Amino acid sequence: MAESSEKTESGIMCLFRLYLDFFFRKGGEGRGEEEVGKKSVSQKQQQQQKKGARKFPTIMRAELAGGYFNKFVVFVIETPKGETILRRYTDFEWLRSWLVALYPGAFIPPIPPKLPVTMWPAGYLLSRKKELQQFLQRIQIIRYLESEEIVKFFLQSHDHIQSPNKEADLTNNSASFEKARKSWDSNHKKPSFNAQFENLCQKFPGGERREKKGEE
Repeated sequence: MAESSEKTESGIMCLFRLYLDFFFRKGGEGRGEEEVGKKSVSQKQQQQQKKGARKFPTIMRAELAGGYFNKFVVFVIETPKGETILRRYTDFEWLRSWLVALYPGAFIPPIPPKLPVTMWPAGYLLSRKKELQQFLQRIQIIRYLESEEIVKFFLQSHDHIQSPNKEADLTNNSASFEKARKSWDSNHKKPSFNAQFENLCQKFPGGERREKKGEE
């Protein structure tokens, strides 16, 4: 039991050191990324667009869908591949929850809080659209996030869109990604502590080398 406890404590300390290494050595991608804010993302996007090096997913507009008693908002997104996909706020929540599970303690771009329709202030949809746009852009400029399979899965077309302007199409096709999400969840398990540790060591090898040097 004592040996098992020591291994657990050693693993936790290693994770802690990896986090410190990430936050202080890679400020531009870690905690410093939070401080950069909207201005930095916008500047990077403009520079990359000028160079023609990269295209970001773009939320074109927000549309109301659903029935009379269950209205919801669908975001129409154009992917870097030129495809049109539909995503709801719950889809963004789902993506972020998986990223948090894959990188516990690391910086994951925030998304705006969810509010009941009755509490929406003036201009709320436009504000939410901009904040979710920023979330997508920040994922694309953080190296350890943009390469994740779940990010690619989120930006893939799982819809069969006839015309994203029709309410029926918006409702039906937004539901198709919900099915895709459930399929992903059934085929992928949230990572264990050991899997999280290995993933962090692979993404941030510098911290692992320092940990081994300290043990010697």
